Amino acid sequence: MNHQRHQSLRQNRDAEALLDAAEGAGAQYASDQIESNYFMSWVHEQLLEASHMDPSEVVPLDTRADFRRLAKNLLQQLEWDTKQDLDHGEILRLAGWNEDYDRAHASPRDIVHYFYKGFDGRLRQASTVDWLAGEVQAIHRSMETRPTAREAIPAYNILVVTPDAHFARKHERKISSIIQQPLVRQGPIRDGYDLEYGPIHRDDYRRLEGLLYREFGNAVRVRLVQVMYGGMREDSAATYGRTTTMREKRPFPKLTRLPR
Repeated sequence: MNHQRHQSLRQNRDAEALLDAAEGAGAQYASDQIESNYFMSWVHEQLLEASHMDPSEVVPLDTRADFRRLAKNLLQQLEWDTKQDLDHGEILRLAGWNEDYDRAHASPRDIVHYFYKGFDGRLRQASTVDWLAGEVQAIHRSMETRPTAREAIPAYNILVVTPDAHFARKHERKISSIIQQPLVRQGPIRDGYDLEYGPIHRDDYRRLEGLLYREFGNAVRVRLVQVMYGGMREDSAATYGRTTTMREKRPFPKLTRLPR
């Protein structure tokens, strides 16, 4: 948006209110994404993946500056993927733009521009970067101090198989509120999209299964999964006892679009 267009819109009180609302909606959307289980689970997956890379291709996470650089990279990936995947119609809805009443004051293009102004601003704030750097550092330390394979602790997770990524994105918060445990793994499968939470007590499985089926019916499938915290799981190459590093110039895998 050029300066002249910006000035013209800001001189119109009705347009200014619409633009402020769009900018605020963008900032709130960014906050919702980075605070979601979905995003933090993805961050954890990136650290796990990095722990299996060739040491010559990664740099150590030794200093606060290292963690801040990594946090910026993760937030940049979220920004890129959101701008690729988020539909403009959804942005207009989030911003509260009404075609019948608001088109005379601000165009859809104006609303999208200011939505991303707020979105980008929140992701690039020093406080956001510092917060995520702290979260990444905490995950990194927890992975370094987890039990070794010989000390592996048997436990149980609950797996919720959803129809697809859209369903998982839409209902992840509700599922999480029922299970009351962190999202530890997610990803597409041949006939759906997995959301795995844990650990849980085995005795709680039937109760949680009933609550999930009551809420979602046959739209989901629920399974009990035995895992070895500190060891290897049968369906994942991830180990929890290794030192984590991040590759400096490697592009991150595409981030699945996050829930709203």
